[in-house]
Amino acid sequence: MRQPIRVMIADDHALFRQGLKSMLRFEPDVKVVADVDRAADLGATLANTPRDIQLLDLQMERRSLADIQSVPRRVHVLVVTATEQPDEALAALRAGARGVVFKRFAVETLTDAMRAVNVLITLPQS
Repeated sequence: MRQPIRVMIADDHALFRQGLKSMLRFEPDVKVVADVDRAADLGATLANTPRDIQLLDLQMERRSLADIQSVPRRVHVLVVTATEQPDEALAALRAGARGVVFKRFAVETLTDAMRAVNVLITLPQS
């Protein structure tokens, strides 16, 4: 049996974070291992929490684009954002995010994106 996808959520909206955690509990192949509500808390949590995918809101108490580059390359960032500006999504991808999911989409879109990113993680590196 495969290990669940270990996910950390970084979003400053408690309702969104808690709701997402509740919905992800129903996904047998996903495990939320941590969540943070401030970009300033990302570093310590990243250093102490093994995870496969980092869900990151671009607009926390400050812009989080720089945080994408600070996440170790073995952890894949998937941006989850309410802003639907194409330049913001492109900037996140250029900074190293593996994908962008807009918050208006259904949770199934997010879980599909997480599974797709997880496949990238498990592919052999050449």
